[in-house]
Amino acid sequence: RLGIALDDPPGQLTGLTGAERRVAQLARGDLSYEEIARQLSIQRGSVEFHLTSIYRKLGVTGRAALRQLLREPE
Repeated sequence: RLGIALDDPPGQLTGLTGAERRVAQLARGDLSYEEIARQLSIQRGSVEFHLTSIYRKLGVTGRAALRQLLREPE
């Protein structure tokens, strides 16, 4: 299955907010919550909140599944 690129048309990631897209972009790498928070100038708790929302909206259960879903298209 091909991954979803974050710059795909909005229909691919329907329902994600701009903040969630930014967090998802960084979360698909190996960055820690703290590193993501620092890069986005937000609190660690906000990163956790956004990731929980992203997982729910995309139907995944964690960062490994998120990375798989958002991997670069082949």
